[in-house]
Parts: sequence; C-alpha cells; structure tokens
Amino acid sequence: MNPRQKAVVSEAPVSYKRIFERAYTTNRKSIAIKAFCLRCVGYLKNEVRDCSATGCPLWTHRPYQSGSLEDESE
Repeated sequence: MNPRQKAVVSEAPVSYKRIFERAYTTNRKSIAIKAFCLRCVGYLKNEVRDCSATGCPLWTHRPYQSGSLEDESE
C-alpha cells in the first residue's frame, strides 16, 4: 500500500480496517465498492443501505441492501 492508502486505512474505524486493507490489496470490485460506500457515508452501514444518492454510479452496486447476501454475512 502507498502512504495515502495507509492513511485511509488508519482513519477507518477498527471494525472496518480489514475491509479497507482488502480493498487495497485484492482485486475484488465488491470489496472496493463496500469500502468506498462506507467511507462516503461516514462508516455507517445503515446509511449505505439507505443511501439516496441515486446519481452515484455505484448506487445500484452498493452493499448492505435489504435481501443481499452481504447484509447477512456482516
């Protein structure tokens, strides 16, 4: 990870640090989207689910939507 990425990981709440580390060290788009959305709404999982930013290109791909498998696993 570069210094900027390390800074982002260090500012994340402890419960989400692993998600951010994985976003930077793996090639999984779903993890990157999860990290982006969490950071966008201030690390509040419910806010990601209830996001009203329909103009965001990632809105339809956001995690924690009701009925999603990721919602049950976390």
